[in-house]
Amino acid sequence: MKNIITRAIIVFAALITFVSCSNDYDINKDGGIRWVVEVDKTALIDSSNPDVEYEAAVQRTEQIIKTRLDNFCKEENTLFHKIKFNVKQSDEPGRIIIDLFPDKDYEAYQRIKRLISTTGNLEFWETYYFDEINEYFDQANAILAEKYETEDPLYSLLVPSYTEDGPIRIARVGIINNWFDIDSINKLLETTKGLNTFPGDMKLAWTALPEKNNGVEYFELIALKMTNGGCALDGSVITDAKQVNENNGQSAIQIQMNREGTNIWKLFTRDNIGRQIAITVDDYVFSYPVVNQEIEGGRCQIYSDGMTLELAQDLANIIKNGKFPFRVNVLEENLVEPQQAQ
Repeated sequence: MKNIITRAIIVFAALITFVSCSNDYDINKDGGIRWVVEVDKTALIDSSNPDVEYEAAVQRTEQIIKTRLDNFCKEENTLFHKIKFNVKQSDEPGRIIIDLFPDKDYEAYQRIKRLISTTGNLEFWETYYFDEINEYFDQANAILAEKYETEDPLYSLLVPSYTEDGPIRIARVGIINNWFDIDSINKLLETTKGLNTFPGDMKLAWTALPEKNNGVEYFELIALKMTNGGCALDGSVITDAKQVNENNGQSAIQIQMNREGTNIWKLFTRDNIGRQIAITVDDYVFSYPVVNQEIEGGRCQIYSDGMTLELAQDLANIIKNGKFPFRVNVLEENLVEPQQAQ
C-alpha cells in the first residue's frame, strides 16, 4: 500500500495549489485517494427501531469525519491546509465515501486514515493492582500448562509483574516485547474462561504505545476495575481537548470537562488518591497515572512517553469532536488517477 500512496504523491505533487479544505473537490477530475468506510450496525441487534437509529448514526458519523478533517487542515504551523477532501454518503446504506487530494507529505495520509477510522471512545477507569489479582493469573498459567502439556504457556509470553519479593503493587499485570504476542495471550486467557475465576469486575487492556527500557520497547497489560459495571467516566463530558507540551517538552493532551464531568472527576480522583487510574481510547490504555490529590476544575492530561506531537494533535481532535456512534470499518482504499486534459 505504501508504494501505491508514494506513487500517488508523485502524481499529485505537481498539481497541489494553495487552497483551503473544501467539499467541492472532484476526485474524478483531479485524482486522489478514495476510502470507503462502513458504519458497523452490530450494536443495534436488540434495537426496537434499528433502521432509524442506524440512519441517524451514519449521518452523525459523516458529520464527525468532516469536522475531524476540517480541524486537521486548520492546524497551525502545518502545510495540511493544502489538502482538499470530500465526504459523502454512498448509495449503499451505511457506507461513507471519503475522497482526498493528498499533500506531498506521506505523514498526512497516515494521520487522515487515523482520523477516519478511530472511534474515539474515551474512558476513565479504576484499576486493580497485580498484588491483588496475581493468584488468578498464576492459576490461569497452571491450567494452561496442564491443558497444553507445556511449562508456563502464559508466562513464557507475558512477563508477569513479579520481583524476588513477590508481586508488585502496580496496575500492570505484565509486559511483552513483541506486539504480535498480544493475540496469542488474549486467546490463552480466553481459553481459561469457565475454568478460572477472574474477578467479575476486572477488564484487561493493552497499552496503545510502547514504553522503553534501556532501548528495548515493550507493551503492558493493564488490569482495569469496573465501576458500577463499566468505566467511571466517559468522553461524553468533554467540552474541549487540545495538544499541549509538558515541562519536559513531551506532548500531551489537555482535556476540559463540563459541570457534570467536573463533579464526577472530583469524586473519582478523591476516592482514588494514592492509586493508579487508567485512561483509555478505544479500549487501549494511553496513561495510567497515580492520583496524588483530589482534582477540581474538571481538567485532566493524557500523556505517554511514546506520544508524538502528531498523535497528540489527532487524539485531541478526535476527543474534542466526539466519538463515532458505532465502530467504523475501512472497506476500500483506492488510488484514483486524475483525468487527462483533452
